[in-house]
Amino acid sequence: MNEEERLWALVMLGYHVASTISFFIDISGNKTDYAGSFNMLAHHLATCLLYFGGITMNYIYGGLAATFLCDSTDVFFSLSRLFNYTIYENVTTAVFVINLFTWAYGRLYCFTFFVTWQAMAWENTDLLENGGWFAMYCMRAMLVVLVLLNYIWYWMML
Repeated sequence: MNEEERLWALVMLGYHVASTISFFIDISGNKTDYAGSFNMLAHHLATCLLYFGGITMNYIYGGLAATFLCDSTDVFFSLSRLFNYTIYENVTTAVFVINLFTWAYGRLYCFTFFVTWQAMAWENTDLLENGGWFAMYCMRAMLVVLVLLNYIWYWMML
């Protein structure tokens, strides 16, 4: 892992740590959707553990792929939320439909079957020989948590 990748991972870890802390502070004061809030808390905790594990085990490439897939689908999700507050109902509907397709392809298909299954098949023999088996299986469990959350959120969007 080169220095740019390590810096990127540290910045992303900091973002998710800050998001986790803000869950408990609740600056806005209008946290009414507790189920959705706890889903996001689980997401941020799992992501923090994944970034921390990736940085310490020198294996961040799965995190690069996962972040690219998840963040690229968030563009259309954010656009659909933005257009929801305008008078352009047809544009809102079109962007939301595009969001459903990109979410299904990026998060449900690619993230599940390429990133997560690759991580399940990955065996780091140096890590296993040095007693790091717990960290590797913990990272795999956090990937499964993120996959489950992606399916829950998709069902909530429908």
